[in-house]
Amino acid sequence: MRARISYSLAPDLPALELVCADYEAQRFRSHWHAGFTIGAVTRHAQGFRCEGVEWTAGADELIVLNPMQVHDGYSLGTGWSTRMVYLPEQTFAHMLGAEAGAAGTIGRFERPVLRDAALHALFVAWHRAMDGACGVAENALTRSLFRRLGLALTASAHASPTAHDAARSERLGALAGEGSHAADERAAPASRSTTWRRSKRELGLAPKVLTSQLRLIAAKRMLAEGASVVDAALECGYHDQSHFSREFAAAYGITAGQFRRVQQDRQRG
Repeated sequence: MRARISYSLAPDLPALELVCADYEAQRFRSHWHAGFTIGAVTRHAQGFRCEGVEWTAGADELIVLNPMQVHDGYSLGTGWSTRMVYLPEQTFAHMLGAEAGAAGTIGRFERPVLRDAALHALFVAWHRAMDGACGVAENALTRSLFRRLGLALTASAHASPTAHDAARSERLGALAGEGSHAADERAAPASRSTTWRRSKRELGLAPKVLTSQLRLIAAKRMLAEGASVVDAALECGYHDQSHFSREFAAAYGITAGQFRRVQQDRQRG
């Protein structure tokens, strides 16, 4: 992976993660995030597959992904630069001045690519203002940005997602909460086979995608809690640290060490 990447947390809202990156040959594996993902491509364009459909995001377009939406990402031959923000639904609701009790109460984005030149420019300006360790509250563009993002949610802004989507999110969340054991290749073959068949039927995810993501979720949780990269790799079933590091970067775009350092700095601060 040839890339220059900056990863940080908002100083006054650490659940909000910020990434600024220049990619040349990066290819993201299929994965998902527990919360919302919002981003802008600032150089060239990015291709990605989301829920089985191919998309392209370039100038004047925002990438807007709902919680648990499975997607990948890749260069269209020219590399690309991007600014991304990752935030839990509760945090997004807080920024919108709304309540987010049950999943889906703040609505969902209807499509993963939102074409809106003014909103794209506003998001990039807001993100750049965050570069200097600016807090969300002191960023003069915060209110305007999140008001516009709120308007871009589904027309029935307080409607829950479909029953299928809600059940799928709940199932993925439950599997992730089980930790590395659900993805441990050392588990009994019969038990593992049953889990994969059930997950493929219920979630529509290939076993390889599911097991890899669950292992990464468990490892990411361990890193955030202070485990070393080596310990997280071994505990979650990776054969060695280099294998884990490649998998982590291919899913999240940052290194495991980079993620751990920022999380530990936040806790010390």
